[in-house]
Parts: sequence; structure tokens; C-alpha cells
Amino acid sequence: MAYTYGETIAVPFWAEGRDFIGGRDPLGIQNSSVSIYSTLLPGLNNVTERLRYYGFYCWLLTCMAEKRLTFKEPREQHNFIRKAEYTLALYMALHEPGAGNIAGIDYANKQVLDKTNKVFDIKKGAEKHPDTRKGSVYWDFGSGALGQYYVGSLVLLGLLHVQDRYFFVTEEGKKMGAAFDRSINKEEKDFLFSVIDQGLLQRKDAGKLSGFSLQSIKPESEEWDYYINLFLSADTIKNTIDGLEQTTFRRDTWLMFISYLLKCENWEDWNSFPDHIYDNAGFIGTKKEKKASIGWYYYCTNELIHFALESIFSVILKTIEQGPAHINKLTPLLTRQCLKAFRNYYSINEDSKTSDLLENIDSETLSTEYPMGILDHLKKFNTGETLAWSFELILKVYQETLPYREYFSRFTYETDTREKRGTALELFEEHIEIFLEKPVALFIERTINKIINDHLYVAYLKMGNGEGQVHKLLLEDNYLVHIANIVPRFTTPRLGTVRNFLLDLNLVKIQNGKYKLTEEGKAIYDKYKQD
Repeated sequence: MAYTYGETIAVPFWAEGRDFIGGRDPLGIQNSSVSIYSTLLPGLNNVTERLRYYGFYCWLLTCMAEKRLTFKEPREQHNFIRKAEYTLALYMALHEPGAGNIAGIDYANKQVLDKTNKVFDIKKGAEKHPDTRKGSVYWDFGSGALGQYYVGSLVLLGLLHVQDRYFFVTEEGKKMGAAFDRSINKEEKDFLFSVIDQGLLQRKDAGKLSGFSLQSIKPESEEWDYYINLFLSADTIKNTIDGLEQTTFRRDTWLMFISYLLKCENWEDWNSFPDHIYDNAGFIGTKKEKKASIGWYYYCTNELIHFALESIFSVILKTIEQGPAHINKLTPLLTRQCLKAFRNYYSINEDSKTSDLLENIDSETLSTEYPMGILDHLKKFNTGETLAWSFELILKVYQETLPYREYFSRFTYETDTREKRGTALELFEEHIEIFLEKPVALFIERTINKIINDHLYVAYLKMGNGEGQVHKLLLEDNYLVHIANIVPRFTTPRLGTVRNFLLDLNLVKIQNGKYKLTEEGKAIYDKYKQD
């Protein structure tokens, strides 16, 4: 039986579809970048933005063990931790408003703004049970901010371990907890535990928790020293997942990043650090060359390539958004539009080889400047120009990094990041070099087809892993059908967290819109820079 559009089928449908969900990595290539910055900056992530939580969690779990608190199930332990987190959020909302990156601060702010709340119900605002309604407590994830955000970093650093969903502090974690403990007086500690036990916090008494301030680490205290050693001592960490030691490049990254911050004309420019490394070719061949600088150079190389590929994919999606397109017609159409744009810039024709284009590409514009131009053309739906700029960026990065390929190879083998899917080296060696002496039109068309196939492969693979349908397009009877658009984006390589840690440690400060070293910061920077 045939059904017309709009009819309702009132019987079971065996081929019922699943809703499409968003996906941030439509080509399945960003993990290659993530694996690199994870090696360069281990022990933190993009959401562990308050350093003092590290010490607080180690201290709290140590106290729980010393008090011999018992929990019949993991949820009971998690709720104990949640009550502590929420109590700190309320203190911060009341006495240090405006402090960012505090777990549960939005919920706490709402409670604080209600002036009728003289007593805060900690149990009601923190405990999570199977029937707890979403949004009705300070944090929806069952094991709190510790379980959702911080535990991975703490485990990697060998400070915590997890067993049967319970959190345990390690011997090394106890040392951090002890250092934190000596920064808090007995009255403050006793008061926090009384709040947790009673499940209530009097508004007028919240100031008694000032020692637990999440943005106040006393310089040169034992706690401060522990954090300094944790992130700036020798780059060998032993995690509690498999007991293996891992050599990383965290300390050199921190020192290079501090050096860059001090050169920033504006405090908001901190996130241009990878571009700075790329524009200076990782300082290879200079006194500033480090394994870390090579790693960041390769990271940015991957990011630029990924951005260009996602931009081409975005053009494909915006084109078929106008209506389904036969793949055998779409790729030649986009190729012609790209070549037309190239002819406006260079002496490129249908018979030109890819190497001819490579010899003619713009040598004055920095590769790191291309993404803004690509986004501008994409926004205006300048199809040919977006494609031309994207392909030019790919070839430009290929050409610029060619002399340093051996450095990249050594770095990837030493850090076990070589075999990740979608690396720049993979594209250079297995795709670009195959087409250098072939027509540029063929290179463009094959690349477009590769991007489509890569997306379909990754989307179906994710469905098999139970992640839902993340397709941005479907291929039906050789027709490409639009599902959703994407905007090309870069990964976030934890630098914001490093910046926040430096501020929390009072190593740097913002003065007159620029970064300055504090006295403590200068002493630490000079000490470790000479090691």
C-alpha cells in the first residue's frame, strides 16, 4: 500500500528511524588533535578550570577515610561529595560573586538571589536519587562535578582511583590532601562537616567557610608548593589506571605559554598560542626548539588541515540544502566552481597539475590567517571562494611543513599518536602526494568524494557504537540528501585551563589589559626555565 505525505501509519513500523543528534566531529578526525594536546598537557582538561578543586577532593576523600565513613552504595558516597560541592558553591555565590568555573554556581546564585532564603537546604539542593527531577539540584550528573569533570585528571595524576563506582584517594593523593588540610583551620573544617551532616547552611554563617575559597591559594604555602611541583616538576607521571609511567611535555608547554602571555598585547589573545608556534615553525632549528614546541607545531598543522576539510564539507552541506543532488553531478559542479575561483587568482586551467597550483599559491598571507577568510566566504555562501581558500590552505600547509616532516614523524612515534585517524601526515602521504603530478581538477574532485565517504563511514560507525544518528547527509540511490549543516571549528587544547591555573596560583596577573609576572611568578619562571 502506498502512503501519501502527511498520512499517519497506525500500525507498528519495523523500520522505525532514530532521531538525528548533533555531532562535533563529522569527519572523525579531531581525535588526532586531541591525542596530541593530551600528551602536551596531561592532568587537566577543558572543564577542570579551578585548580583548588584538586586539593579539595583529595582532602575530602582523605577525611572521609580517616573518619571511617561507610556507604552502603556508591550513591551514598556521591551524595556526601555532592553536599560538599554545593556548600562551596553557595559560599562562593555569597562571598565571592563573579568567580567563574565554580561547580553548581548558577543554581547557587538563584538560591542566593532569593533574599527569603535565610537557611539553605543542602540536602534538598544536592542529593541525587533515581526520582530526582532534572534541573532540580545544583548538578545533574550523579557523582557531581568530581565524577563528571575532575576524576579523569585526578586518576591520571595518580591522586585518586575508582573501584566499583566508589572514589578512593591514593597515597599520593593523601599528600595533596594533607597539604590542603594545613591551609584550612580546624573551625572551618569542622563547620563544613557539620553543614554536610545537618544538611543546612545558615546564610549568615557561610562566611565561616572562607578558608575553602576556590580562587584563593596562599602563595608559598605547602598547598601552593604541591600544585607547583605537580605541574612544573619533571614530566613523568604514573597513573593509577594501568600503573604505567608516561613522559609528557607539560612543563615546557607551561613555560612557553607563560612566555607567550607576557608578549600578548591584549589579555584576550592567550588562545592564539598555537598560531604563534605555527607561525614560527615550532622554533625548529633555534635555541627555543623543544619537543613541546614541535608537538604544538604539529598540533596546529593538524588543526589547520582539519579546519579546511570541515570547510569543504560545510560547502557540500550548504549546497545540497537547496535540494538533493546526484553525487556524479555534485562533485564536478563543485570542482568547476573551485577552479573558476582559482583562475581569478592564479593562472590555473583544466590541464594544470596540482603541483602547478602548489607553486603559485599565495606566499604572503599566513596560513593561520586563512580560517577567518574561509569563514567570511562561507557566511556569504561564496561557494567557489570557500572551496578555493580551503584547498589552498591544505596545499599551503603541506608545502610549509614539508621540511619538518621528519620532526613530526619522530614526535608521533615517540608519543604514540602516529596511528590516529585523520592526521595531517596521513593526508599528506596517502592523498596529496598521490595527486601532485595529476590534474588539479582530479585532486579537488577526489578530495570532495573522500570527505563525503569519510563522513558516511564515521556516521555509520558511531551508530554501531550506540551514539545515535549523527549524519549530516544521507546517500540514497546516489543522491545526497541534506540533514544538517556544520560550522568548521578548532579543538580546545586546554590552554584556558592552564591560564586559569596560572592566575589561581598567582604566578601571573592581568594589569592594564596585559599579563604580568608576579614576584612569585618571576621566581618560579626563572627557576624552571633554567632546569
